[in-house]
Amino acid sequence: MREITVCFEDQSQVQQLASLAAQYPNRMELVSGRCLVSARSVLGILSMGLGRRMQLRVYGDEVSEELLRQLEPFRCRED
Repeated sequence: MREITVCFEDQSQVQQLASLAAQYPNRMELVSGRCLVSARSVLGILSMGLGRRMQLRVYGDEVSEELLRQLEPFRCRED
């Protein structure tokens, strides 16, 4: 499993992540506090709120470097 901290500024980023998650066989979840939703669910992600830091968990024996590269734009930047 790989875990990265992500945040979304607007709904289009949420839609991009959900679309990306649907392209890979890996199970992907977003976790914030006690809430957990599938990264393929736009409504689930939006219910967690925009602008919040969340943990994206990518499961699988092999997580491709290509997938990690495509997830980079969603990574939270430290101020």
